[in-house]
Amino acid sequence: PSPTIWGMNEGLARIVIPTLVSILVFLAGVLVNWFSKNSTNRIKAISFKQSILYWCRKLIPTLEKQKLALEQFAKEVSSLDEINTVSLSLYPIHFDQLNTIPLEKYIYAFKDTTIINSKKNKKQYVESTEYYTYGLIYQFTYISDLNNQIKTEYDIYLNKVKFYMDEWNKANKIGKDICDQIVSTYPQNAEAKELKAIIISVLNNAPNGVCISFMKEKYVNPILHWSSQNMNHQDFGVKAQKLRSIFLALDELLFLYQTEIKKGYAARYSDSAQRLNEGIKSMKNAIDYFDQCKTKYIVKHYI
Repeated sequence: PSPTIWGMNEGLARIVIPTLVSILVFLAGVLVNWFSKNSTNRIKAISFKQSILYWCRKLIPTLEKQKLALEQFAKEVSSLDEINTVSLSLYPIHFDQLNTIPLEKYIYAFKDTTIINSKKNKKQYVESTEYYTYGLIYQFTYISDLNNQIKTEYDIYLNKVKFYMDEWNKANKIGKDICDQIVSTYPQNAEAKELKAIIISVLNNAPNGVCISFMKEKYVNPILHWSSQNMNHQDFGVKAQKLRSIFLALDELLFLYQTEIKKGYAARYSDSAQRLNEGIKSMKNAIDYFDQCKTKYIVKHYI
């Protein structure tokens, strides 16, 4: 009988066996290459995810300090009884680099490579993974924009307080000059002496700066009352009329300051603190969720 190899004719075997070996070697190479590529993709996905979560964990204490600073600022602004500024601590919060990363990279690393932990509630876990993925990405832009808004509004706040102080000083100087003219021109007049007593009382008792409650009670209101009583005075009635218009403007200035600055900015920064707190909660929830999730073993794409 003719010699055989693995049950095949020797001549046929010498053709088939090398071919099979070549195919097996080729398939083994493809498999090794696929495994290597998949391993690289998986390592990159895990590394990217861990880097982002690590950065978020490191940033959260800074965000919490900023939130407390906003709450403190709102409290101090609302309780400040003078035309003056309150300092706001601004902490460095950097999202610029994270915002330059393509959205597809976040989605693939956090959503598409995450193992769904339950077959029974697969739909729920898929929705949760999407929710926390997009929620985390959204916070990068949201908190970054909020932080820029806080800085911009604080600069506006400083300028507005300066505006109110300048307006007060300007109008008050004109009013005081008129008071001085009346007092110096009619030193023996009873009404002029009454006006002088108001001015002296303010000069002797006024606290430093422009104390709103003191100025309204001891300065603006008394001179408004005095000018109303003397608008028809035969000697300085015209000056009294002008004095009344100036102190009405000062009274309105104090009202607007309390409305726009004390109440307005206190409410605005209290709201910013709440919004920042919601962003922090969202980041923490996303971190906790992805810390519990595992990465798929088959990762298709490069990140």
